Amino acid sequence: MSSKTYTALMVDPFDQSTSTVDLAVDEYGSILGSSKAVIDCGTIDIITLNDKHMAIVDDEGLLRNDTRYSKLAEYPQPLAGKLLILGYDEDGESCSIDNDYAEELRNTTRFMSEDFEGVEPTFEIRSWS
Repeated sequence: MSSKTYTALMVDPFDQSTSTVDLAVDEYGSILGSSKAVIDCGTIDIITLNDKHMAIVDDEGLLRNDTRYSKLAEYPQPLAGKLLILGYDEDGESCSIDNDYAEELRNTTRFMSEDFEGVEPTFEIRSWS
């Protein structure tokens, strides 16, 4: 069993807090299991925030009746449920969040009020021409 971990920033809109968490890397080199456990979800999605950082989000967060939302400065719309912010390297592999970026997020993340009606899930097909 591996004892390797990556440090992530968890954004919790239910508690309206941010905290540092360690995500365990499994024997296959994956943080999928620990990520899903920490944000309490069955499926995840990855959102690229910038050229060094990504957010792991609950893929079904918009479908939950009791969800709460947070707003990151680098993403255009509020995000549903708990989030994990991690780094990634030049090969696209996960790595710990940069400490300066974590501090920036602590200072700039906004939490939506409980009466915020959220964002309606949509599906859009775009042409590349």
